[in-house]
Amino acid sequence: MADSLSVGVNGSLENLVEETLNIDIEELDDAEYDIPAVKHTPTLESILNDLEDQTSLSEDEMSNYLVPIGEGVFEGSETLSLGSIDTRSRSSSEHRQTRSHRWTHGSNGTTHLGSILRHVILKGISTQMVSASERVNAGLPTAMAATTMIAVGTSHGLVLVFDAAQVLRWCLGASDQEQGSVSSLSFNHDCSRLLVGFAKGHILMFDITNGKLLRTLTDVHPPGTAVLHVKFTDLANLALCSDSGGSVFELNFRRMLGVRGCDSKCLFSGSRGEVCCIEPLLLHQLNTHSLRGVVLVAMATLSKIIVVSIRPRMRVMFTHALQASPASLPLITWQFVVIQMADSSRVVDPVLAFARESTLHFFQVSVDTRSKIRFVPLQKVSVSYLLLSVHWVNARTLAALDTLEQLHLLDVRTQEELEVLDLGGARLVYTTSHFKGLSTGGNVSKAMALAGERACYNSVVSFGNQLLVLGTKTFHVLTIRAWNERLAYLVKQNKYLDALTLGMAFYLEKGKAVVGLKGPKHKRKETAREKQSNFNTTSALANYATEALEACLVHLEVMSLDINQVMRLCWAHGMHDAIIHIHNRGMRDYVAPLQELMPILQTALSMGKQLNSDQIALGNKLLVYISCCLAGRAYPAGNIPEQDIQNVKYEVFKCLTCLHSKDASDSESSYPYLRYYTNLMSLRKSKLLLVRGTRKGKGAEGAIPPSPYEILRTLLQFDTREFLNVLALAFEEPEFTSELGLRQVQRLVDILLLVMVQGDGFTPSQVGSLFTFLARQLAKPWCSLHVDRQLFEQVVEFLTENSSSSTPQHHEERQQALLELMKAGGLQHYDQNKLLKLADKAAFYRVCELLYEQRREYDKILHCYLQDPLRKPQVFSFLRNLLLLYSNTPEKSKVETQIVDKIGDLLDVDCIKTGHVICLHLPHLVPVIVSKLQAQPNVLFQFLKGIFHYRDSSSKEEMPVEPQLVEQYIELMCMFAPESVLGFVSTNEEYRLDQTTAIVKTRGLSEPTAFLLEKAGDFQGALYLLLGSLDHQIEAVVAGDVSTSELVILTANLVGLCQRGSPTMDEKERQAIWFQLLESLMKPQRSNETNLPVLKELTQQLLTSMSSYVSLPAMIQFILKDPAYTGGKFGDIRELMMGMLSNSCYEETLLQVTSRLLSTDLHHQLSKLLSSSSKGITPQTSLCSICHKPLDIIQDLEEVVFFRCGHGFHSGCLEPPLQCCHCSSVANTPNLNSPNKAAPPQQHRPPSISHYKPSSNSISLVSYNMNTVTSQELLQSENFTLKLAPPPPPDLEGIF
Repeated sequence: MADSLSVGVNGSLENLVEETLNIDIEELDDAEYDIPAVKHTPTLESILNDLEDQTSLSEDEMSNYLVPIGEGVFEGSETLSLGSIDTRSRSSSEHRQTRSHRWTHGSNGTTHLGSILRHVILKGISTQMVSASERVNAGLPTAMAATTMIAVGTSHGLVLVFDAAQVLRWCLGASDQEQGSVSSLSFNHDCSRLLVGFAKGHILMFDITNGKLLRTLTDVHPPGTAVLHVKFTDLANLALCSDSGGSVFELNFRRMLGVRGCDSKCLFSGSRGEVCCIEPLLLHQLNTHSLRGVVLVAMATLSKIIVVSIRPRMRVMFTHALQASPASLPLITWQFVVIQMADSSRVVDPVLAFARESTLHFFQVSVDTRSKIRFVPLQKVSVSYLLLSVHWVNARTLAALDTLEQLHLLDVRTQEELEVLDLGGARLVYTTSHFKGLSTGGNVSKAMALAGERACYNSVVSFGNQLLVLGTKTFHVLTIRAWNERLAYLVKQNKYLDALTLGMAFYLEKGKAVVGLKGPKHKRKETAREKQSNFNTTSALANYATEALEACLVHLEVMSLDINQVMRLCWAHGMHDAIIHIHNRGMRDYVAPLQELMPILQTALSMGKQLNSDQIALGNKLLVYISCCLAGRAYPAGNIPEQDIQNVKYEVFKCLTCLHSKDASDSESSYPYLRYYTNLMSLRKSKLLLVRGTRKGKGAEGAIPPSPYEILRTLLQFDTREFLNVLALAFEEPEFTSELGLRQVQRLVDILLLVMVQGDGFTPSQVGSLFTFLARQLAKPWCSLHVDRQLFEQVVEFLTENSSSSTPQHHEERQQALLELMKAGGLQHYDQNKLLKLADKAAFYRVCELLYEQRREYDKILHCYLQDPLRKPQVFSFLRNLLLLYSNTPEKSKVETQIVDKIGDLLDVDCIKTGHVICLHLPHLVPVIVSKLQAQPNVLFQFLKGIFHYRDSSSKEEMPVEPQLVEQYIELMCMFAPESVLGFVSTNEEYRLDQTTAIVKTRGLSEPTAFLLEKAGDFQGALYLLLGSLDHQIEAVVAGDVSTSELVILTANLVGLCQRGSPTMDEKERQAIWFQLLESLMKPQRSNETNLPVLKELTQQLLTSMSSYVSLPAMIQFILKDPAYTGGKFGDIRELMMGMLSNSCYEETLLQVTSRLLSTDLHHQLSKLLSSSSKGITPQTSLCSICHKPLDIIQDLEEVVFFRCGHGFHSGCLEPPLQCCHCSSVANTPNLNSPNKAAPPQQHRPPSISHYKPSSNSISLVSYNMNTVTSQELLQSENFTLKLAPPPPPDLEGIF
């Protein structure tokens, strides 16, 4: 990177390319940069204000001139559009003025929380993220990018790419690669390329149209630094990246002769100030803009904002100092605005907004008449919170995320805070680890690590008028609602006055964050007026006024009201609470509200239609009102006067149990009802109970009148369970526990039985609720109810009655009612055998389970699970729990027998779970079940599939199997799942090779047979078998009978087979096998009728693979001799030849570099040994380490021998070979903890030996001997390590 440009922030610049670039703001000179004086600086409000002329277009329509309509539209109610790019604004003034403001909350109550922003979780993308993390070990999400597609990077180096329909298009990368986590992503403007930056410094480029990897960039920035940002510019071959060292680099992509490359150039050096974020200005939407062809890049360091132009030439355009806490990061965002000039013309200029801590700055970028780029300050604004992220969502609206993860929607023109949304539940992804360089050893500055503590540059991004937020498990999209949607939302929330106020703001052109209101000004006003009139304004105001009026009436003294007028108003507008309040407080009448309101609910129920919300609200109010009255409390709040409590309870209870309704005719006699009630009592004594439906066949005396007890019947039909709960609460009051109260309770229970059991119109679930209520009342210690037990028996018989017209829903209702009745204790007296028989006949398997569990007959419970279609999948949980609890009991043996008998049914439910249960809890039953299923091969295969699935997912030593069983499973697999045979035999080793080969060969499975033949050593047999399959497959593909996918897989298998067999063959044999495969692929291409691109592609891949095993001349000679290319042109084989030559050049270069590196390291090692051998030896003692005599006392022809360990010896004391006996004995001491204790000791060779012969009074050096170490021995040494030290020699530059 000798030609890179290093730009500093804190000092003068060095190595300038074309001219001196001054980025120190204090040194900027107006004269030097030809900055004209401005008398009146315009304000941001004047720039962003509306145009007042009647022919002005809306910001949405003006946006159409700025950006094309996107193509990404997410489908479904829970999804949003990424392609609807709204929001480009304009202003009415060209003047600017720098002012300082602070954001304020919306005034006059115009801020409507929740009405502007729509918050949506993209379920499709969120589900795929979680699934990838759990199933394929993709890791948690770390970064994202969004245009018309969405890319999500993960912590294990994968990139998930989704289209506009939330469909996963590509899963790029591999989790086993060493790039680390994905730290940044960027799409180009047409969404055809994706740049991926990684935490360990790698950068990859992918082709999104086909998912292929185009470039791997490993040396475009200094090693050992994480990639923080990658950004595409408007130019297709130009991108930017910044790293954790604070440097920014320009990436120029090139392609020559089909070879892709990249040139890197340093734009800013981190040694003079660390860049935290970069943001290029994208102008591809504006083909006619005056900045077209200029590439502007905004960079933010920890102390300054710098804007540079890198095209057409490098130049610093703007700098601005940033003063803030060191724990905060700078933020940058661009936006276009439409500005009306003094001559009524319009221009589109970008506005740069940057912020840090709590301060935001706005600058307009414009081009003056002399084509000079100017940065004009607009204003400076402060907020009351710490900023975490800032993004434009349209030309007037800014979205700011604070450190508490609250999103603030801000209006730039009026400095108002429009809405606040809490995103704490999103669990935002932070990229702190990348700023701290945890993946690269933490080699970042303390300032960068401190500032990046809450970095989220790549997890909160904007696209059009949408803000996208990446959570750890969810993907969120926030967008501004269209103006008409905001009105509809407020109306739906019953905020009618707010809706009217907002509609008027739209009409008066004073709305904020307006989206979708298009056309000239008069057209927009007309549209807003029509929309306002389309709302049922009168009804909306009436509903709003009704709610407010009713709330006031229930808190007013009744004596101050005109009761006649108020009651008319209440009945006219359905103010039921007010009606109850006036009756209770004004007239002290607590029965009249029931008598007057109950017919409304009764009429609604008699229609047979689903109740609307108002009718359901009325029914609930009546239930609450009755509960309050029976408990002595006033409705809706307060207490009944003390002197009226007893009377209120009596009157309301009397009204509930009244036989006649209020509007009963005079001719209606009460005698039939009384006669019927008397008959009920006598029938109890004679135990001749009526059954439901017998009323039709009775005479006049015994017949039930058409509608007895209207109030009770209506409340029971509205909500049986809740009404009975109201009665249960009332029965606990002191008035109902006295002797008289108990009589009243008994009477009410008798009436309930009369109405529900003997009458019509109630479902089995409702009848079951009644008897459950009675059972719970009978279980209370103070209860003295008298209920004939035979009634419970009759209910059991009714609930268990089989009916051909019964639907599954009704069947489940009856079973649930019987279960509740049993759990409440209502059937303790009932014959359990009879009950079990009835339940089994009615297919009430949950009831049977409860009865069997009480008897401890767990084996029969298994039958209940298998017969119940709704609970079949739960049978395995039942078996696991049962076998764990009852491991050594008689019940377990019965369950085992039942499992063996029902093994077929269990396998039909889930063979995998069945195998897991058997292997985990009952492994001894495997031979029994296998023997039983011999006559049912399909069922046996399912059973063995579950068994081997469990063994594959756990330790195989836990459950050893015989080879015969494995081979039987393989044979069954050949019959029922032949596509799985190859995978099984390649991962399992417990079968006999010869027998298995015969089984697979008999079934005609070529690929598994070839694998087994190769495993047995018959390489040629495997090759010929697969070549035959390849010929048949090619014929089928040429004929168009099958797809090419199987051909590609088969060719890949053949290539792998040849690669595995080539190392064991000589040159001639290798050429024979590879050329046979090549001949099979080239033979169909000789025909003029065959033109399959897949064959050429496979041939190219084959030549690339075989180039490592077959000489290049032989390959070229074989191709040129082929009839398909004889007499042709070079263009016919150009792709083949270029691919072969490219691969050959790469291997040759790799071999040269490897050889040079090995030679260099060998030289360093030998130099190190030579240097160490020339150093002197320091003896540890002057005595011989063996005889312990002085070393200077020696005999004739004897020498003194020193070793580098410091030990000295007389040469006569040592035995050949010469070695230090002390050090060698330590080295040769066997390791008692080693598993191989019998291993012979290794000979210890000292690195060097020095021979000395003493003179009279001194020791002098006699000779020096060093063991010669050859290069071959050095390479084979266990202590030899290859150390690759950058940078390489100069002659290696440019090889890659």
